[in-house]
Amino acid sequence: MGQIAPGTTLKDRLLGFACGHLVLSVPVGLVLNVVWVALLFLLFLVEGNRLVQLLWYGVPPLLMACYFPAGAMTARVRGWREAPGRRVLALSVLLPALAAWAWAAAGLCLFWTTEDGNVLQAWLFFGAIAATLLLGAPSTLLAVSLWTGGVRALEGLGLLGPGSAWAVLAAGVLAAGLLPSLLFTLGSLWQARRAGRGRSIEQGGAA
Repeated sequence: MGQIAPGTTLKDRLLGFACGHLVLSVPVGLVLNVVWVALLFLLFLVEGNRLVQLLWYGVPPLLMACYFPAGAMTARVRGWREAPGRRVLALSVLLPALAAWAWAAAGLCLFWTTEDGNVLQAWLFFGAIAATLLLGAPSTLLAVSLWTGGVRALEGLGLLGPGSAWAVLAAGVLAAGLLPSLLFTLGSLWQARRAGRGRSIEQGGAA
């Protein structure tokens, strides 16, 4: 019975993504949990400042792009040298995305159902924000950045109608939930192909 190559099972890939994701998200989330109120205040205070806008709209995509090298590094450290089957590959992208979308949906439901003056619900809501920043900082920042940027773009074009802002938010959440696992998987496949090519060269030289 042949040995299963590392990184070709769904469990290995989900575990690898979870580790890479937390390494990216937790440090950023810890900072955001301390300063997020100050950042929001600063954003509205200097709304027309180009430097602030550059950071607001530039940092989230850069953080999201880090999932590609994170996938490559994980594949290298864990010895992933072969691509998994299509089913495993698809599920390794979709399952984390579904988890992120479900978390976002639960948070929005909590926001919509929170009653004014209900202290318990208010604490639950802010606790959910803290957990979201800690466990999904790159996705959260990207979703909010796409939301504000999309709404501003629609306003500038005169196309912002009833429900448009929520549609832009939904699109941002869908993108922010899918991109981490997709970029991570692409990075891991790139590294696996690179490692496999290097091994083939070594074997050819030895022959």
